[in-house]
Amino acid sequence: QTGMYMPFHIALMETQGDLPLARILSIAESVGVDVAQLESDMADPVILENIETTRNLAQELHVVGTPTFIINGQFVVGQVSAEDLNSYIEQNQG
Repeated sequence: QTGMYMPFHIALMETQGDLPLARILSIAESVGVDVAQLESDMADPVILENIETTRNLAQELHVVGTPTFIINGQFVVGQVSAEDLNSYIEQNQG
């Protein structure tokens, strides 16, 4: 909610090793995220409920990695080019 999603996301994805909270907050600060706001957002019951709902849905669908696309009931797991994804959509339309 701080408007810094992509820089923060990229920094986290490029990080090797464990990500304890202190390291996550340090990375956030390094890319310009308002750490106090991030900590507040991380404790927000609405956000926590959304995360739990999403996690439960992923478990029900047996999604174990990202990205995962579900197209007409078919799972496409992993990185897929836009061209391949569009082709798969066309091939699997209702």
